[in-house]
Amino acid sequence: MTVVVSGAARLMTNGQTGIKTALAASQAFGFRQKQEKNMEKTYLAGIDVGSTTVKLIVLDARQNLVFGKYRRHHAHTQGVVAQLLQEAKDTLGDCRLCIGVTGSGAINLGKALGIGFVQEVVAVATALQAVAPQTDVAIEL
Repeated sequence: MTVVVSGAARLMTNGQTGIKTALAASQAFGFRQKQEKNMEKTYLAGIDVGSTTVKLIVLDARQNLVFGKYRRHHAHTQGVVAQLLQEAKDTLGDCRLCIGVTGSGAINLGKALGIGFVQEVVAVATALQAVAPQTDVAIEL
């Protein structure tokens, strides 16, 4: 698995909302897979490191959810992120991930790994513009 630095909006794994939000994020940040012969698969991935859980979601080039899990981190965020990335690799095989991070615990992770960080409120607003532009009020918890 190769990690490619890329921006991404808040990606959640709570059913259809998560899929729509991930879809919006991929559109908002211009993710498009450019698959060539003999080139490894490329996916868009988002990591949300919150105060109690880590969420990882991966979308394919058609913006279908191909992997999504969340797990309580018990203050061991880096270990849980590593576990979830390994599980994604086990599921998807060798691939390239364009990763973005968000969440209250993701700033330092993003800095340490050189991965783009998007503040949660900005990320949600960006995703809503793509999925539900008619929205006047959004409550982000």
